[in-house]
Amino acid sequence: MEFSNIGSSIYHEVQAIYSRHTNGRLLYITGRAAKTTKAAWPSIQKDLEASSSSSGDSASLYLACPETVELAGYPENTKVTIREMLRSGTEAIVGVIVATPFSSTLGEEFRNWFTGLIIRDTRLGLVAIPASSDEDESRRYAQAVTDVFDRTLRNISKEDQWDMGGRIYFEERLYFYTSRMVKIEFCLPAFPCKSSNLEKVMGIDPDKGEEIALQQLNHFMEEVGKIYSPGAIVEIVSDGHVFSDCIGVNDDIVDRYSDSLIKMAAEVHNADSIRGRVRFNGLADLFALRNISSYPEEANFIEVPHLLNTQLTKEAEVCRKILLAGCQIDGSAIRKQIDSQESSILSLYRGFAKFMLEDLDLNSLTADLSRSKRKKLASKVAFEMIRNSGPKFGIKLLSNKKCKTVESLKGEAHLGSDDLLHIPTPWHNSVFRMENDPTYYVTKAKVIFDAFKAKTYYGKWIEDTAQGGGYFHLSKGERTSDAVDPGAQAVDKQERLMMRELRAIQSVAQTNMPNVPNIFL
Repeated sequence: MEFSNIGSSIYHEVQAIYSRHTNGRLLYITGRAAKTTKAAWPSIQKDLEASSSSSGDSASLYLACPETVELAGYPENTKVTIREMLRSGTEAIVGVIVATPFSSTLGEEFRNWFTGLIIRDTRLGLVAIPASSDEDESRRYAQAVTDVFDRTLRNISKEDQWDMGGRIYFEERLYFYTSRMVKIEFCLPAFPCKSSNLEKVMGIDPDKGEEIALQQLNHFMEEVGKIYSPGAIVEIVSDGHVFSDCIGVNDDIVDRYSDSLIKMAAEVHNADSIRGRVRFNGLADLFALRNISSYPEEANFIEVPHLLNTQLTKEAEVCRKILLAGCQIDGSAIRKQIDSQESSILSLYRGFAKFMLEDLDLNSLTADLSRSKRKKLASKVAFEMIRNSGPKFGIKLLSNKKCKTVESLKGEAHLGSDDLLHIPTPWHNSVFRMENDPTYYVTKAKVIFDAFKAKTYYGKWIEDTAQGGGYFHLSKGERTSDAVDPGAQAVDKQERLMMRELRAIQSVAQTNMPNVPNIFL
C-alpha cells in the first residue's frame, strides 16, 4: 500500500540532513534531495565558508542561504535555507537544508525552532563509525537478526509482502548497524492507551496483556543479543496523544497509562535485564518539551480539529499543534485516493471506520448522537487515523507461545490476522485464564461478561501485583456468592461505564525525523 506523503509542513520542506567536518568535508547525507545536494556540495561548501562563522559553541546555529548554488531537482518557488550546529566536543557539524515555499504561512520563529529541534536531536553520530571491511560477516549478522525477527515478532497477514521485498528492505536497515557493529535501534509506535470500549477492555490501566507484550519485546532483544553481541534496543513511542482526542480518551488517562506502563516494565521485569533494551518516549519527549513554555508562541495559534469533546491537557495539546505544523500530511491527497476507490487504502479506510464505530457506539461522548451521525463521525475519525499513520512492519506483541487469541470461551484460536488493523493488541483486548489451565487467553471483555451474565462461567478479576498485570480468572459453572468480586464483574455496561469514569476522575485527583535508519515496527 502506497501512503501519500504530500504536504506543506516543515517536514515536507526538509530536503536533506547531513553531517560534515569543520573543514567542510561531507561525512554523511540523507533525505529526499540527498543525491542532488551531494553533487552540489563543493559549491555549497564554498557558500557556507563565505556566510557562516562559528563561535565553537555546541548550541550555536548558523544560517546560510546558498543563493548562488544551482540545486537541480529542488522545489521551485522556494527559499532554500541551511541551518547548522556544531556538536559539542567534536569536529562534526550537523545541518539541515530546508526549501520553504514563498506561499508558506508559517512564521520564521516556529520554523527556526522546529528545524533547530531536528538538528539538535538528529542522531548522526553512528555515521562517523567506519563500516567493517568484512561485508560478508556484516551481512550474515543482518540475516541472522532478520531470522530472529521473523520467528519471534513478525505478524503474517493474508497479503504479506515479506518475501516480495519486505525482508530485503528489513535486512538493509539492519546492515547499517551490523556493518558498524553497533547496537541496533528499533522504533515501535504503540501502547497508546486502553480502548474506551468497555466491550473490549476491563479498565484504563495496563494489565496482563501489556505485561505479556513487554515480555515478548524483551525476549526478542535477548535473542538478538545471543547472536549479535552489540545487541538491540526498541524505543516505544506512545502515539496515544496523537489521536486520543479522536477516540474519546482524555489526555490525563493517556498519561496515566504511559506512566503505569513504564512502572510495569521496571517492576515486572528484572530491571537489569530490560534496562538498555526498552526505552519509552512520547510526543513531549520527541519535541523536547521539558519546559512547557519552551516552544514558540506561534504554536498557540495553530488550530487542532477535535472530533470529540475530550478533556485536554496543555502539554498534550501543544504537542498536537507542533505535530500538525511540523509534520502533517495533506489530507486532500489521501481523500483523492479514497474517492478514486484505490482498493488497498479504501479497504483500510472502511476497516478503520467499522472498527471506530464499535468504540463510538459505546462512548459516553457520543451517547446523544443518532446512529447515522455516529457513522459519519467514525468515518471522520478513520480518515484522521490514516492521515496520522504510515508504512511499517506488522508485529505480533501477543505471542502464540505466551497466550492464545480466541473469539469465544469455547477456545477457537486465531493463529494469524488478515490485516494490520486487526492484529490483537493488549490495548484492545482483555486477558483471562481458566481454572487448572496455565495458558493465558486473549479476547474481548464482552465475551467474558456475557458468560458471567449467562451463568456459564464465574470468576474474578485478579488485580495488578508486583508479580504481574491484572487478568480474569474463570471457572466453569454457576458462580457461588464468595467467588466473584462484584465491583470487577459488573455485567451492566452502564454500571461499568460509570466505574470507568469514576476511575478517570480519581486519576485526575491523584495526580523524529528518521535520519539514521530506525527500523519501524
